[in-house]
Amino acid sequence: MTNDYNPFPGNARAAANLGKGITGVFTHYFRRLNAYRCSSAEHVGILCADVAKAFNGEKTNENAFAKGLIGTDEFNHPSAKGHRLIAQILRALGYRPLVDLEPATGMGEPPAARADFNRLLGNPDALNFARITPGNGD
Repeated sequence: MTNDYNPFPGNARAAANLGKGITGVFTHYFRRLNAYRCSSAEHVGILCADVAKAFNGEKTNENAFAKGLIGTDEFNHPSAKGHRLIAQILRALGYRPLVDLEPATGMGEPPAARADFNRLLGNPDALNFARITPGNGD
């Protein structure tokens, strides 16, 4: 389980479309929603990855765009750096990839699942969680 990062601080498009006050209003409700999600998950024994604090700082109001954690697409999805950070947080909680991304035969040929993911993402290392280590400077 993850909570969500705040895409509003530093988001010029949102400020232009929704008004400059949107960041404060959204952040208020955003914090409440994230607290509810994580407390509900933890209540039933599910660990919650605090993506919001990792992206937006302790008060969840820092600019994740400026940190390079949110990409420049129109939907404010995480950048490659942001996805690596989320994977690091999940790994730190003990979560592992859902599929084996290492070569199954030992002969250097990736399993079909990895080949499919790589083709879709266009990035051969994007889903190789085994290579992600905390503090790697990304």
